[in-house]
Amino acid sequence: MSQIGLQLNTQQYHFLTLSLTYLKHAKELETFVFHKGEPKVAFSASLGSPRRHLGPYNTETTLVYETTFINIGNAYNPNTGIFVTPVRGVYVFSFSAFHHGTGALTGMSLTRNGHRIVSVHDQKSGSVDDMAFNSATLLLEAGDQVFMRLWANCMLYDDGNNYNTFGGHLIYPM
Repeated sequence: MSQIGLQLNTQQYHFLTLSLTYLKHAKELETFVFHKGEPKVAFSASLGSPRRHLGPYNTETTLVYETTFINIGNAYNPNTGIFVTPVRGVYVFSFSAFHHGTGALTGMSLTRNGHRIVSVHDQKSGSVDDMAFNSATLLLEAGDQVFMRLWANCMLYDDGNNYNTFGGHLIYPM
């Protein structure tokens, strides 16, 4: 210690040595817990396209959100509309549904491995525009597939303003 010009008694030297050791281990622990090896997974996408109605279709239809705002980890496929979980963990998903026009039914579901998790539904009445939102936090296994399904005989509308969105991210791996 004398090389840096400090004069320490034995007690001060031991305290400084223990403090430096603690800080070194705390930094290693922080690096391991918060940074080391944890995947980064997040995506946000929209149906945003030329002005158009989607649907109605005779059967449930997987929606393909082609306009991708962010796709960290590349777990979302903008060609299929399917998010494939890269690791087991807790994920959060959210989505919006918009329809313009009277008399149309809107219904869609967040789907995991072919099973509905949460949905939105609206029967048009007097209003010209209707919008709905929903979200879910899920414990998923690596390889699970999460996607949006438009219900049979239902419609959405978009005109490039990105009304219909789908997104999610990994909160933490398990």
